[in-house]
Amino acid sequence: MKALDLKLMRDLWRMRGQVLAIALVLAAASATFVLSLGVHRSLTETRDAYYAQSAFADIFADMTRAPRSIVARVAEFPGVRRAEGSIQQYATLDLPGRSAPARALINSLGGKEGTVLNRLTLRAGRLPDPGQPGEVVADEAFIEANGLARGARLDAVIYGRKQPLTIVGIGLAPDYIYSIAPGDLIPDNSRFGIFWMGTKALEAATDRTGAITRVALTLERGASEADVIRRLDLLLAPYGGTGAYGRADHVSHAFLDNELMQLEAMTRVIPPVFLIVSTFLVYIVLARMISTERTLIGLIKAFGYSNRAIGWHYLKFALAIALLATLLGSLAGIWMGRGMTSLYAEYYRFPILRYHISPAVFFGAAALAAGSAGLGAIGGMRAAVRLSPAVAMAPPPPPVYRAGLLERFGRFAGFSVIGHMIVRHIARWPARSAMTIFGVALSMGLLFATMQFLDSSRTMLDSYFFRSQRYDLTVTFTEARGPDAVHALAQLPGVLRVEPTRAVAVKLRTGNRAERTAIEATSAESQLSAHIDRDGREIALPPAGLMLSRQLADQLGVRAGDSVDVELLGGRRTQLRLPVATIVDEFVGARAYASEATLDGIARDAAPVGAALVRIDPAARNKILTALKGMPAVLGVTERDAALRLFERMIDDNLFTMLFFYIGFASAITVGVVYNSARILFSERAHELATLRVLGYHRGEVGLILIGELALLVVAAVPVGGLIGYWMAQLMTAMFSSDLFRLPFAPARSTYGYAGLVVLAAAVATAALVARRVMGLDMVRVLKARE
Repeated sequence: MKALDLKLMRDLWRMRGQVLAIALVLAAASATFVLSLGVHRSLTETRDAYYAQSAFADIFADMTRAPRSIVARVAEFPGVRRAEGSIQQYATLDLPGRSAPARALINSLGGKEGTVLNRLTLRAGRLPDPGQPGEVVADEAFIEANGLARGARLDAVIYGRKQPLTIVGIGLAPDYIYSIAPGDLIPDNSRFGIFWMGTKALEAATDRTGAITRVALTLERGASEADVIRRLDLLLAPYGGTGAYGRADHVSHAFLDNELMQLEAMTRVIPPVFLIVSTFLVYIVLARMISTERTLIGLIKAFGYSNRAIGWHYLKFALAIALLATLLGSLAGIWMGRGMTSLYAEYYRFPILRYHISPAVFFGAAALAAGSAGLGAIGGMRAAVRLSPAVAMAPPPPPVYRAGLLERFGRFAGFSVIGHMIVRHIARWPARSAMTIFGVALSMGLLFATMQFLDSSRTMLDSYFFRSQRYDLTVTFTEARGPDAVHALAQLPGVLRVEPTRAVAVKLRTGNRAERTAIEATSAESQLSAHIDRDGREIALPPAGLMLSRQLADQLGVRAGDSVDVELLGGRRTQLRLPVATIVDEFVGARAYASEATLDGIARDAAPVGAALVRIDPAARNKILTALKGMPAVLGVTERDAALRLFERMIDDNLFTMLFFYIGFASAITVGVVYNSARILFSERAHELATLRVLGYHRGEVGLILIGELALLVVAAVPVGGLIGYWMAQLMTAMFSSDLFRLPFAPARSTYGYAGLVVLAAAVATAALVARRVMGLDMVRVLKARE
């Protein structure tokens, strides 16, 4: 082994504590990189492979009823590779032992040419027998959530008629990876399921022989999606078409794409924080090492070693730390990635979802760690290379202390001798002290920025489920109805109040921008529904015009006072221009609202009730749900409390898992910064501290000098960390928001306190380790000086 390599191994072992501390910070960056990028690639590759294997369509279009022959006309459009028609029908299910009704979306399966697009993947059982009209395949999530199995029988109300169903198979499909009922915020697999039935059987059950309600198609490479959608809308308009849309607007794909976007945001935000801190740590450690090895560097150069060899020697020290960090970070990232993948598998249904990571991810993590460590080593390398043998072998000039501002302030404040020693040393090395403060502040800022997501979720829950939704049940009807539906619900025993509501599908246009959405309306005297902005204010519906959510307004590029073109999708295909009267900052979705009169002017069908908001006596819940299950006009019932429990469970599963990871990461930064600072201070002041012991100072007094300086720096870092965390949290909140969710920035004061306590606790534990070395200081050995 070469002499410099042998020295490198000895240096790494002698400074193993500091090396491990820096490696932990770099490992945190590597782990986050491997975690987020690995999960992102696993989901992306699994999704793309599943889409290709099952021929997931590129464009979808729904209509009220169209002849099946329309499919051939669609297939002749320029750029269309294949088109298929099918039937979709919502049904109400009567599950054994359940008072609340469940909903199902039944899809036709097969036909003359068979199903090629959006192919069903059987997980168990078989496909429905064409000669058995009651046989269905159920999606796996619904089966698991309700404890069902193949052969289970249940009753369903399909198209107003009761029909027994038998589950003969369990399957999955690419257009229902994320299956969510209309109007719901998150999936409730116990109350909503996807079924597949033979085409002939579903035609008979819905009186649609030779008809379809949906068209799905794939495009040739290079075909214009917008042009095909425009042609498709013109063709399907006479058949009640509700507007064609591409994959980006498909509910299942949109939710999955939103999750991938958040993972990508995590890769862009979190690792750079760790890399910045680790760069500082490597710089400080190498600068101190080179400062203490000045004489040794001079001797090495005198023996003929080149500047390149010496620079490469110190760079290898940094790269060795990066190698250790990459190993630790990769192992931690794989472990965390598998845990996150198993969580995603509960919400996104694939035939196979495994955590798969390519060698490129590890090479990327290694490159980031090596780049950060190498960047930190540049300053020390330059100092070592620039030292001439004569200068290096001479002792460094002693530090010059002057009575500066801190000295005068200390005298004014009545500092003790030990207090003066502490502030003098901080003032003597302001850059190093600032780096320590900045490193600890970054760890607190990162911890606060991640913990405040819990506050954001709680604020969104409070605004959406409690202040905005003041009802207990949402009763959805099979089709829009008249006021009699509301009166019928009000007659049920235990119902305290009923209010009508309705939403119609529209396309909003302004300039060259267009968005598909739904305009929702409630009564002007509504007590069960309110529109709450992000500041907690209740915003009333405008008597005329539209109220848009901030998300939708930003997508359309409009402000209050502008006008938008409104096109009704389906029905009478009404087109009119309406002013944007109000913009409300909401947290969920891109939504539009209008008064009942405005919505009636758009729909023009004298059917103002699409659903009903109901407040009930909790004691009568089961009786009311049983009564609703027996009403043919009722399609489904959503309970606010059940949706709230599901949302809280999702937060517990996902957010708390991520918080656990990031608390560990932030603690690793604190340990790395404080431990390295303490070790450097101890190395610099060991001779000074031993001299004080000889002069009669007690161990506690000597230890207070070192620990007091660390404590002062950490305490100074807490307010700086709060400020950094404030801006970092706003950045992360904005990056993690999407078209589906707009996270509020609403940190609680306690979150600042928790973040500060975690940082202080990590600093105290680290300082205690260094204090042991101070207490065991060998005065004889330290005070020896080589001539």
